[in-house]
Amino acid sequence: MAMNLRQMEIFRAVMREGSITGAAKALNISQPSISEIIRNAEARCGLQFFLREKGRLRPTPNASRIIDDIDAVFHQVTKVNRAIESLRSDRDVTLILGCTYSLSLSLAPRIISYLHSIEPKLKLHIIVERRVESANKVSSGSIDAAISFLAESYSNVEIITLTTAAARFICPKSHPLAQRKSVSAMDLQKERFVGYFPYLQLRKLIDAFFDEHSLPFNPAIEVEQIAQAWHLVRAGEGVAIVDPFCDLQVFFPEIVSLVLRDAPQIPLQLLVKRGRSLTPTLSLLASKFKELALTSSRDQP
Repeated sequence: MAMNLRQMEIFRAVMREGSITGAAKALNISQPSISEIIRNAEARCGLQFFLREKGRLRPTPNASRIIDDIDAVFHQVTKVNRAIESLRSDRDVTLILGCTYSLSLSLAPRIISYLHSIEPKLKLHIIVERRVESANKVSSGSIDAAISFLAESYSNVEIITLTTAAARFICPKSHPLAQRKSVSAMDLQKERFVGYFPYLQLRKLIDAFFDEHSLPFNPAIEVEQIAQAWHLVRAGEGVAIVDPFCDLQVFFPEIVSLVLRDAPQIPLQLLVKRGRSLTPTLSLLASKFKELALTSSRDQP
């Protein structure tokens, strides 16, 4: 047999609070009730979730393996309750979007401003996390969608390409190339680069770009986040190639962003749960994305 929702709630509270006492206070029920429900859940499932040590409960590997899935269940419960409250008060349903850190600094504020201009009562949540974490939450239904670029394929997730734009080259204003309107691969062959870890999609595109011009690409420093590349360029550690959607010049006025000729095209994407129709709000946002994205980047000549 399986756990029922009440047993999941008790199990989750014990895991989050770290003790029966904490769980009892959080749920406003007695400690003996907590203990009994946990014992019943273990008997019902035929598994041990906690070890009893001097009056305390210590999670077993079984508990650690299922806690994320139980959290996802309660994210869904919270979402349903928000929707019910919104319907009751005649408001739009809360929209929850996942987003990478760099996009949260550049494109996300434009999205928030646009949506609030057309839906003032909309409650919008932007959750900043790694692409794979956002994709997992989209797949489980705990968030409505995620904004990304160069996303990989994920189980149960549909990737909608909203627009594409060319990668950009960034360097300090004091750099000899900073006065140009554009640069080519040949212009960059002797530059010290801040690059990205080899497994990242942006790094693979950059490697292919230099390979096409029969040039080596050996970055002096490798990072994971676009924002880290901007920080290191500002610190004088080199130059970088960045995506066109995370335009961070407002935070880095001492850096210039230039057109990179023949640069790889990068897709801006919306991740949604496969088979689920877009809500009216998401459909409206998707139709507006190209304009929002390109006002956050710079058009190529």
